[in-house]
Formats: sequence, structure tokens, C-alpha cells
Amino acid sequence: LELWSDGRALIPRADSECVVDLALMQIPEDAAWHLADLGTGSGALLAALLSQRQRASGAAVEQSAAAISLANENFETLNLTGRVQLVQSAWADWAGWDRCDLIISNPPYIASDVIPDLAPEVRDFDPMDALDGGPDGLAAYREIIALGGERMRSGAHLVLEIGYDQNSAVTDLLGSAGFVQLEHRKDLSGNDRAIAAKKS
Repeated sequence: LELWSDGRALIPRADSECVVDLALMQIPEDAAWHLADLGTGSGALLAALLSQRQRASGAAVEQSAAAISLANENFETLNLTGRVQLVQSAWADWAGWDRCDLIISNPPYIASDVIPDLAPEVRDFDPMDALDGGPDGLAAYREIIALGGERMRSGAHLVLEIGYDQNSAVTDLLGSAGFVQLEHRKDLSGNDRAIAAKKS
């Protein structure tokens, strides 16, 4: 996929390929599933899924108006606008949780005190709200997993990109919220990078 990327959203990285691959493993090839990408940014994750699952549709949920505009440009370029609903909303305010067969997210997961030490091309270019995961880097996971546990329908799938050292903590959060059948994937560097789970 060729996507436009600029300072309006996090620049997609190769590490996310294993997240997409793990999500695709959950979606039957001919299924007319409804998907959602929480914090869609450039739209890269949802675009990758829809390009591989021709009968699927999706919601791109994003609080940033700037990122929504970038995602819309990418969906238009890829001729996906007929299958995508763009939703400018906070996750807690979004009404679509119970309509999804699969929800994917690459949320902000860097601990706040680590951000000043990031490489300049990341720290100075990517939007801060796409990086900052709170004091321990887990704030967004707590919110997504708690909301998913309350609002996702039984049997729906949740696929998350994680930081290299967050596998255990996110696994515990998922288990506590009623998610089962966890699957884990490593990125090209051998770091833990993706978790899939099913709502019980």
C-alpha cells in the first residue's frame, strides 16, 4: 500500500506489519465483517485490512481532526471511501463498539518520561498524543480494554499493537476484562509487538 504520511499523524512503521498479519488471521477471507481502527491516524491499519478482505467494511475512529483529514485522503487514494466510515470521536463516546467483529488499535504506548529521550525524528515529528501513553505507557490499553470488556459483543476480536516490554501487562489487562484465546506475535526484530484476543 502507498500511503501519504505527514505531521498530522504517527508515521506508519514496519513493526505494525505483524499486527496487520495477526488481525488478518482472525478474519475469514470471504467474510463481510465490520472492523474498527481506534486512533486510526493515517488510516494505515484499516486500509491494510480492507485491501486484503474485499467484503469487509470499517470505522476509522480518531479524535484528532488533522489525523482524520489525512486518513480520509488515504482512503480516497486507495478507493476505500465506500467501505469506511470516518468518526471523529473519543473512544468512550463512540457508539459502535457492539457492532464490530474485530477492533484493531495501535494506541500511544510510550511512557511519558521516556519521550524526551526518543530519536528526534520521532519526538519532533510525530504528534505527541500519538506517542504519550501516560506515566507507565499503559493508559490507552486500560481504556480500550475496559471499554471493550463492557461494550464489545461476545465472540468479537480485539487486536492491539504493544510496546516491546508490555506483553505481560496487556495480557493481564485482557484476562481481567473477560478476553480469552490470546495470541501473541513478535515483530521483525524479535520483540513482542501484537496481541489478539476474543471477547468471551
